Amino acid sequence: MNYIDVTICQLFALLLFVHLFFLIGTRKKRNDIADVAWGLGFVLLAVVGTIHNPNTKTIIVLVLLMFWGFRLARHIFNRFRSHKEEDMRYQEFRKAWGSRQVLGAYFKVYLLQGFSLILVAMPILVLARFSDNSFSFINMIGVALWLFGFVFEVVADKQLKDFVKDKKPGQIMKNGLWSY
Repeated sequence: MNYIDVTICQLFALLLFVHLFFLIGTRKKRNDIADVAWGLGFVLLAVVGTIHNPNTKTIIVLVLLMFWGFRLARHIFNRFRSHKEEDMRYQEFRKAWGSRQVLGAYFKVYLLQGFSLILVAMPILVLARFSDNSFSFINMIGVALWLFGFVFEVVADKQLKDFVKDKKPGQIMKNGLWSY
């Protein structure tokens, strides 16, 4: 399979994925489920790329993305599950769309998120095109940066969760990692 075919497979898989979440969101009348899909979309692209081009770099990126994507999806899903109503942003969208809520959600939430995901995930798409199996010093720097970012995100999420538990109305978090 050539590399254009790999990219087409990744994009097709993402399109199916976006449509699946659109159907779930429509059925539940909660478009905030799209937020849960965000991290998982990156994992999906990496899985498809690695299946078609398994080498050291694609496998390492897949493992790192699985840690990040599944953690993020679980974190957002827990927030999703703990709220009985759809996130206020999406409620406002629904009001603005009026009788075209389903169509608005399809184009302005799910397809737009899928397109945004493709742009942000461009390195994953490009990585699946190369069969270079070497792992260089620059790759080690990339993994170290990923590790720093991952730990930063986990700690920041924990600090925010603790803050929200004890938050007073109108209070904004300005300490810990959130002070940056």
